[in-house]
Amino acid sequence: MANMGGQRGADDGAEAKGSVGGGGPALEVRANNEPAPVSALASDKVQLSTFPRVDAIPRRECHPRLPVLVRVAVPATAARRAPVDLVTLLDISCGGGGGAPARRLDLLRKAMDLVIGNLGADDRLAIVPFHSSVVDATGLLEMSVEGRGVASRKVQSLAVAGGTKLFPALNAAVEILEARCWEAKRERVGAVVLISDGDDRTIFREAINPRYPVHAFGFRGAHDARAVHHVADHTSGVYGVLDDEHDRVTDAFAACVRRVTSVVAVDAQVDLTCGAYSRASLLAVERSGDHRAHVDEDRRSGFIYAGPLCAGDVKNFLVYVDVDREADGGGVTELLTAHGTYMDAARRKETTVHLDERMAVVQRRDKVPDVSRDVAAELVRVDTVKMVAVVLDRFKDKGSAAAAMELREGWCRVKASEDARAAGAASLAVLEREIDEIEASLVRCTGLSTMLSWLNRHKLQLHTAAAAAATARVSPAPPSSSNVVADAIAAGEGHVKEVAGAAVAGGTKRKCVEMDMIEERLAYWSKVKHDLPLMFPDHAAAAATSTATATAAEGTASTGNHVAAVFRDASLETINRAMFHDIYLAVLHASTVRRCGQTSQSTEHPHHDQDDS
Repeated sequence: MANMGGQRGADDGAEAKGSVGGGGPALEVRANNEPAPVSALASDKVQLSTFPRVDAIPRRECHPRLPVLVRVAVPATAARRAPVDLVTLLDISCGGGGGAPARRLDLLRKAMDLVIGNLGADDRLAIVPFHSSVVDATGLLEMSVEGRGVASRKVQSLAVAGGTKLFPALNAAVEILEARCWEAKRERVGAVVLISDGDDRTIFREAINPRYPVHAFGFRGAHDARAVHHVADHTSGVYGVLDDEHDRVTDAFAACVRRVTSVVAVDAQVDLTCGAYSRASLLAVERSGDHRAHVDEDRRSGFIYAGPLCAGDVKNFLVYVDVDREADGGGVTELLTAHGTYMDAARRKETTVHLDERMAVVQRRDKVPDVSRDVAAELVRVDTVKMVAVVLDRFKDKGSAAAAMELREGWCRVKASEDARAAGAASLAVLEREIDEIEASLVRCTGLSTMLSWLNRHKLQLHTAAAAAATARVSPAPPSSSNVVADAIAAGEGHVKEVAGAAVAGGTKRKCVEMDMIEERLAYWSKVKHDLPLMFPDHAAAAATSTATATAAEGTASTGNHVAAVFRDASLETINRAMFHDIYLAVLHASTVRRCGQTSQSTEHPHHDQDDS
């Protein structure tokens, strides 16, 4: 499907445009009497949105390399998912010096109890114990009552043996999944979970088959982080640590299992086009992990292949656009139009689902532009990932105070950037906490696994899953017409107040600094809603309409009236979207600060937040 992106982008350029920004369903004119695409339920459908970094550019100035954020979001409440064929590779060698064999086997059993408990009746599970070779593997077991019993007994019967060789076990997993019939391969998600000490440096010389993602986890303090991470990274899988300091299965492992069993879309692709008369052209797509992207030679079209998507996923892609100066006094410049398709993972035999079309535009007038917090925050995240990768590359496997100091200095430089100031402190709160955790792990000389896991999560953009779930609960669906936008904003503000109160109440009504911050943001948006004029004033709209009428009288196709209406919708929707996102970030920050405060007060049973992978 990826190789179709450029051609389809060019072919679809003549189709009628849909709504701008976060508007309603796209309007499509389809040739050759093609059937209309399948329309997913509103609550389940994958959402597409676009955010330019600035909302305005002076008409007689060009803007090279303008970032536009293209976002693909999956509702956390998506009900239907694909059935899963899961192969678990269990290292029973118990080498690596990280605990007694009995303890390691006990951790394996705990992890497998969690896996079996998360699988549904339509899923299947294979258990592949291994040391230097595979030992008595099962086939794919149906997760019926009988199948669960067989799987549980198999796990309980595991015994310590031999050394560690990863490659034979990885090959066995591929063979099990490839042996399935064609229909099972088409209708079921194939995945692998590896639990090992990774004490096998020969894996770097092997040709690992990347056909299926291998989610690889090592025992805390007792695995070769480079080797285990290499397996996950080579197959676009998750890398993490299996157990915490209290011998409990980590939240990272639990989150990975939930993701494996929540795939709702496959072969997701976003196509990008610039209009025939647009003053903008595509330059490049920021490489985001293993997501493939391409810009055609004419720079008028391209695509982003997002691949499989799980419930709650939010994938951000930065597209850079060169914007030329406007020769005339054009009021709006179209930057790009995003549209695309995906397959509903639960019903792959049916027609492809089309993503609603979104257009990114900027106003061409002399004014101080407003910077999008969403785009600024993503730019900061990308810069932070690059900074952490540089620190890791410089210090290799050596965790030290010097590495921690360089990490802190790099983070201070990132925070001092213009994008960080535009994003705001609330947008950077999660990144700040994560950098603190990496810094502490470097001082303890356990930073390698922490840094590799963090980079892996950001490469796969797993850091946004929790935010997606919260956003789905807080933000209503965008309005479909300009007539109801003002009412939606007014109604939404009250809803956000309720959510904010619920998020920070926690059984107490005392006034706190965090609640003051939320109330301050609510007051700010109330002022914006009442005092800030629309970005496209009434007199400008009237002028555009008048000009359009005159032009039409001369026999030329008129677009002025349409442009006025389109940009008015974009302005209102931008205000609506920005308000909900800003308040959500304030609530998230308040909740994080309150949780950290509670943690510092607890000394008997300290709680350590686990990252969601």
